[in-house]
Amino acid sequence: MDQEWETYEVKGSEIIDKIKKIIRAGNVNRIRVVRDGEVLLSIPVTVGAVVTILAPYLTLLGGIAALAAGAQIQVQRRVPPRDEI
Repeated sequence: MDQEWETYEVKGSEIIDKIKKIIRAGNVNRIRVVRDGEVLLSIPVTVGAVVTILAPYLTLLGGIAALAAGAQIQVQRRVPPRDEI
Protein backbone atom coordinates (compact mmCIF):
# COMPACT_ATOMS: atom_id res chain seq x y z
CA MET A 1 0.00 0.00 0.00
CA ASP A 2 1.13 3.50 -0.78
CA GLN A 3 1.22 6.26 1.80
CA GLU A 4 0.51 9.96 1.51
CA TRP A 5 0.74 12.95 3.85
CA GLU A 6 -2.02 15.47 4.49
CA THR A 7 -1.35 18.77 6.27
CA TYR A 8 -3.79 20.75 8.42
CA GLU A 9 -3.18 24.27 9.77
CA VAL A 10 -4.37 24.55 13.38
CA LYS A 11 -4.32 26.96 16.29
CA GLY A 12 -2.77 25.76 19.55
CA SER A 13 -6.15 25.23 21.21
CA GLU A 14 -7.41 23.10 18.29
CA ILE A 15 -4.58 20.54 18.19
CA ILE A 16 -6.01 17.89 20.54
CA ASP A 17 -9.54 18.02 19.09
CA LYS A 18 -8.23 17.81 15.52
CA ILE A 19 -6.02 14.81 16.33
CA LYS A 20 -8.92 12.99 17.99
CA LYS A 21 -11.08 13.59 14.89
CA ILE A 22 -8.32 12.33 12.60
CA ILE A 23 -7.87 9.15 14.63
CA ARG A 24 -11.63 8.50 14.70
CA ALA A 25 -11.73 8.84 10.91
CA GLY A 26 -9.24 5.97 10.70
CA ASN A 27 -6.76 4.85 8.05
CA VAL A 28 -3.88 6.71 9.76
CA ASN A 29 -0.29 5.46 10.19
CA ARG A 30 1.42 8.44 11.80
CA ILE A 31 0.59 11.93 13.07
CA ARG A 32 3.14 14.73 13.40
CA VAL A 33 2.80 18.18 14.97
CA VAL A 34 5.10 20.62 13.18
CA ARG A 35 5.85 24.31 13.82
CA ASP A 36 8.23 26.40 11.75
CA GLY A 37 9.53 23.27 10.00
CA GLU A 38 10.44 21.57 13.29
CA VAL A 39 8.69 18.35 14.33
CA LEU A 40 7.40 18.89 17.88
CA LEU A 41 5.77 15.47 18.17
CA SER A 42 5.58 12.36 16.01
CA ILE A 43 3.05 9.68 17.00
CA PRO A 44 2.75 6.24 15.39
CA VAL A 45 -0.92 5.22 15.27
CA THR A 46 -1.98 1.58 15.26
CA VAL A 47 -5.59 0.54 15.60
CA GLY A 48 -5.00 -1.98 18.40
CA ALA A 49 -2.92 0.33 20.55
CA VAL A 50 -4.60 3.70 20.07
CA VAL A 51 -5.71 4.19 23.68
CA THR A 52 -2.55 2.83 25.29
CA ILE A 53 -0.16 4.74 23.04
CA LEU A 54 -2.01 8.02 22.67
CA ALA A 55 -3.01 8.75 26.28
CA PRO A 56 0.43 10.08 27.28
CA TYR A 57 0.83 11.87 23.93
CA LEU A 58 -2.48 13.68 24.28
CA THR A 59 -1.42 14.86 27.73
CA LEU A 60 1.85 16.09 26.25
CA LEU A 61 -0.06 17.82 23.46
CA GLY A 62 -1.89 19.89 26.06
CA GLY A 63 1.44 21.46 26.99
CA ILE A 64 2.59 21.78 23.39
CA ALA A 65 -0.70 23.43 22.41
CA ALA A 66 0.19 26.52 24.41
CA LEU A 67 3.45 26.83 22.47
CA ALA A 68 2.21 25.72 19.07
CA ALA A 69 0.49 28.80 17.71
CA GLY A 70 0.45 28.42 13.95
CA ALA A 71 1.31 24.73 14.05
CA GLN A 72 0.54 22.14 11.42
CA ILE A 73 -0.71 18.62 11.89
CA GLN A 74 0.68 16.22 9.29
CA VAL A 75 -1.16 12.93 8.84
CA GLN A 76 0.27 9.92 7.04
CA ARG A 77 -2.54 7.76 5.63
CA ARG A 78 -2.57 4.37 3.99
CA VAL A 79 -3.80 4.54 0.42
CA PRO A 80 -5.07 1.33 -1.19
CA PRO A 81 -3.33 0.46 -4.46
CA ARG A 82 -5.14 1.40 -7.63
CA ASP A 83 -5.98 -1.42 -9.98
CA GLU A 84 -4.37 -0.94 -13.35
CA ILE A 85 -6.65 -1.37 -16.33
